[in-house]
Amino acid sequence: MQLLPQELLKQIEDGTPGDLELTSFGKIDSFQQLMDALAALYSVDHIYKTVVIDSITELQNLVFNETCARGDDKGTAKANIEDFGYGKGYVYAQRVKSPLLGKSDRGRVI
Repeated sequence: MQLLPQELLKQIEDGTPGDLELTSFGKIDSFQQLMDALAALYSVDHIYKTVVIDSITELQNLVFNETCARGDDKGTAKANIEDFGYGKGYVYAQRVKSPLLGKSDRGRVI
């Protein structure tokens, strides 16, 4: 069963239903791997018109992990998103995910 035109699965979680016909290049374990995979799609010709990210919940975890690794404005890494202080971790997370949101504005469905 194919749901979307020429879709490519960016799998960041093991939970995709087995009856879906999706092309995947394997599980992505970090936010940087996801960004690199998306960048590769814009640097070569291919048939894919839709990128499926599975799942949005796990994507949030990747963003938070990357945010904590990058740390605050002084470069101080944090153990979890709440360690930045009240609401500040989510502001830093928005900075991390902004480039990802920009990738959805390139004539493809993400």
